[in-house]
Amino acid sequence: IYDPKYTDGMDIRIVVDADKISKKETKYLKDLVKRNHHFSRMSRHYLYNESTLKLVKNEDSEVVFEYYYQKKDIEPHLKVIKRLKGEIYFKNGELEYVVLRNYKSLKKGVKNYERKVFFEHIPELGGHIVKSIEETADVEKGGDTFNYHSISYTSEYKSPNGELVPPKYLDDAVRTINNEISDTLSVKLGWVLPLLGKPATKLGYKLPRPVGLNIFSHFQTQHMEFTDLSVAMNDEEHISFADLLALDQSSVNQSSFMTMAKADVWIFPFLNIMGIYGTGQNSIEGSLYLDEEFKQALIDYGWLLGIAKEDVPDQIDIKTGVSSQLYGGGLTVAGGVGDFNISLNYQLMFAKMVEANTVNTANVFTPMIGYMTPFGMNIMLGAQGQFYDTRIKGYIDLDDGQRLHYNVNFKPIRWNGMVGIYKGFAKHWEIALQGGFGDRESVTAVFGYRF
Repeated sequence: IYDPKYTDGMDIRIVVDADKISKKETKYLKDLVKRNHHFSRMSRHYLYNESTLKLVKNEDSEVVFEYYYQKKDIEPHLKVIKRLKGEIYFKNGELEYVVLRNYKSLKKGVKNYERKVFFEHIPELGGHIVKSIEETADVEKGGDTFNYHSISYTSEYKSPNGELVPPKYLDDAVRTINNEISDTLSVKLGWVLPLLGKPATKLGYKLPRPVGLNIFSHFQTQHMEFTDLSVAMNDEEHISFADLLALDQSSVNQSSFMTMAKADVWIFPFLNIMGIYGTGQNSIEGSLYLDEEFKQALIDYGWLLGIAKEDVPDQIDIKTGVSSQLYGGGLTVAGGVGDFNISLNYQLMFAKMVEANTVNTANVFTPMIGYMTPFGMNIMLGAQGQFYDTRIKGYIDLDDGQRLHYNVNFKPIRWNGMVGIYKGFAKHWEIALQGGFGDRESVTAVFGYRF
């Protein structure tokens, strides 16, 4: 297999007998190479268990160390290494190669797996480069056994500053395979998601695991002022009460508590999409103040309607609760330079008010700037904008079979400030806390698992 696009400067070739290899074996070879190529991906931490490192040979000019890999906290694409043992070979004080062998059985019918990684010291670079990699294994598939053998050679190498290493340093690292009967297989290597994730990791970016499941709770409260109020019986025309009420003095305090579940996936390193579902409880408490002229009219002439002067109120108190079903989706666009990062989260949410027989739609934008601390906590500061129809329409079925339609409009509160923290644990678990401040106050707690 030779495909520089996916092999990062390494020529990977599988030598097979073109007359004997079957379609089934060809497919299996593709899958095997794809899985093993994950070793070339940059890891986020030391994979080996330092406590298992021990000297097993020190004779003449050869020194050999043995080690095992971590049992926990291994990234999914590298989980096979839990079944491998490593040996590090030094010759005349110089690193020569590393051998990986399975000491536990492997899946997919792989037996006698061995991987040799040869190194070459490049003084001009101040270290070593991978010179070549050779893999062998016996594979059992469908009752048949065949031998897998792949060889890869470094064809180009970039130094840490991104410069291409001059070819003269790689003259001995470039090889060709001659006089072999070979068949070229087309294989796309690496993780499927996120797309472009491998190049981003190679550049040093630490990417989250692509798929996440989260549960989160959100509480917010805001002070809302009336701008209109109208009602209608059955199919009759709405009658506005704006002239009978002092709407500039009338307001309510709205509190909402929501519990939701979210599933998300990183399509690209910079693009995440999500789906959300949950429930909410909303409470409204406030007052509708009567217009002074209307109140005086009730005092003067209310007796005609059976209303005594002392029963005319200054305001009508409102206190009610409404439950809701929440669902929607959204996306996040994110990027970063060094320890600083920026993100823009967008959500399209639908809230079905059960008791009020209405559905509200909201567009929520949350731009944030973050700083990743040395201990892995991201501290974020930004804002949140909630854009929704402030005119709430619905109906209430009365006991006598009549239907009362209502139309209430509030002065919108669009933006408030946001501050938050995010922390990942053990590569899988994550928590986040966010607080909103300003005209709308909120608290959000998120707990999730990524895989």
